[in-house]
Amino acid sequence: MSQQWALRRKELFGFAPDPEYPTYPFHPEAKQTIIARCTVTGGKIRRVSYLPCFVNKKGQPAILKNDEAGQQVFNYMVKITQNAGLNAKYKWDGNEIVIH
Repeated sequence: MSQQWALRRKELFGFAPDPEYPTYPFHPEAKQTIIARCTVTGGKIRRVSYLPCFVNKKGQPAILKNDEAGQQVFNYMVKITQNAGLNAKYKWDGNEIVIH
């Protein structure tokens, strides 16, 4: 990654990527991510949920569980949902999070 682009990105988007993640040049908060799940039965969506994940230093998402690390992603999702003015609610069901 060129130093010039790193400076320009900071100007444009207001962040610098985590230097420990050279292959993942996104906002540092983007390391907290999800895998969406939809259960469809009879042509209708019956359940919407997600698996909390954390992107490792190789740029690979690792699926988390209902533990401290998973709860951090849960809390992050609550925060960005509220900040966006959305009304989704989340609830743990085993190691996945159901969206209501």
